[in-house]
Amino acid sequence: MKKLDVLGLPIVDHCNLNCKGCYHFCTKGQQESFVPYDVFFKDVKRFKELVDHVDWIKLYGGEPLLHPRLDDFVTATRYFYPYAEICLMTNGILVPTLSAKSVDVLKKADVKIDITVYPVMEKNIDNVKKFLEENGLRSNISYVHKFGKRFNKNGDSDIEASYKSCDMKICHYLQYGEFVMCPLPIFIRRYNELFNTDYNFDNDILNIYSDGITYEDIIEFSGRAHDSCRYCGDTVEFDWEIGKNNPPSADWEI
Repeated sequence: MKKLDVLGLPIVDHCNLNCKGCYHFCTKGQQESFVPYDVFFKDVKRFKELVDHVDWIKLYGGEPLLHPRLDDFVTATRYFYPYAEICLMTNGILVPTLSAKSVDVLKKADVKIDITVYPVMEKNIDNVKKFLEENGLRSNISYVHKFGKRFNKNGDSDIEASYKSCDMKICHYLQYGEFVMCPLPIFIRRYNELFNTDYNFDNDILNIYSDGITYEDIIEFSGRAHDSCRYCGDTVEFDWEIGKNNPPSADWEI
């Protein structure tokens, strides 16, 4: 069987929170950005042609519950990958607002609601737990009080050492036909927009529509260090907090 361990499928690029140092660069005032359903469907269909099975699929953002067509994304993901563990990655704020129809779709697709609880949400988490229990939704709840940053803007980290120590190297990511070992080569574009820089890691992106691409290419590409690893150093932790309206680059840089 042609299989992959983990695949992240972001469906929204903005969020209803403004976490300092958000790895997805979801900042205050960011424009709404929804992945079109037809683009998503085409990408997952193509990926299925290359990879028969994925152990763990993460639907996330930004905040995926913001997408008005969430139900369609869930249904399509389950259609193409009937045996995957599908998790909906959310901060939990909007969980109690899920419609009866969405609850039914999530249950039929056997999707786990994976909630990351930040300090700002802790006082309301009991309401979320009650909603999940009353509606019979599978869930996983984790509490996060620390964030980490590891972007080395000088790009002088040892590639292999950086790759070996990285906990993001299994965070394979697919959006708009672009597959990456970890999201940095794509997320760096948002960094460039925020801080008027010109980093380019496009060589660390694999286009799933390229001629002749094979499953073996996917596995080889996702299982090794890339040039962008030079820009990751040792993680520096800091307390979670709401970010500034105009965040400084120091929120991401070590």
